[in-house]
Parts: sequence; C-alpha cells; structure tokens
Amino acid sequence: MEKSDMMYYVAWITVFILLGLWIVIWALEVVNLGEMFLMWLLSDGILMIVLGIIRTREAPRGSNVLLATGMLVSILMLMALAVMSDIVGGWVGAGIGMILIGVVGLIILFRNLK
Repeated sequence: MEKSDMMYYVAWITVFILLGLWIVIWALEVVNLGEMFLMWLLSDGILMIVLGIIRTREAPRGSNVLLATGMLVSILMLMALAVMSDIVGGWVGAGIGMILIGVVGLIILFRNLK
C-alpha cells in the first residue's frame, strides 16, 4: 500500500468515526437530529482541510481540491448552523469562517513558496 492510498483510507475511516461520534452526541440528547447532521458535515469539512494540508513524499494529487471543498463545506455548514440553531451564532459563524479562510490561505501560501 502506498502512502497516497493510505490517506484515502484514513479519510473514509475518519468520516465513519465522526459519524459515530455525532450519533452518540445526538443519542445523549445534546443536539437534535438536524444539528447533529450539520455538525457532522462541518467536522467532515474540517477533516478535508486537514487531509489537504498533509503531504506525503510525492505531491498529493487532490490536495487543493480537498482544501477548496473543505472550505466550502465548512463555511456552508457554519452558515446553516447559524440560521438553524443556537450552537453557533451568526457573527460567530462568520468569524470562524473568516479564520478558516485566512488559515487555509496562509497554508497555501507557505506550501507554494520555494
């Protein structure tokens, strides 16, 4: 198994672990079903960003796609959570979204420096 294949399997296994974690949190009645689904998608978006940042020996084939998709999913889920629930307020979601955009921008900048 190559390291690039390993990232694929790690991603899918982590998605299922996160789903199980959020189902447990929902079963304990901390959040309702809709909030649980949105929080699961938000954590998956952040996972995509983290996996897009990690480099193997050779240049990862889809790292920029992972970063862009993770950013899009994370920001959309923060906006949906701000509208739907009291977990994330509107300005808090906007602030976290701006932080994510800035952090990913810095990561892309430092990755492209030679």
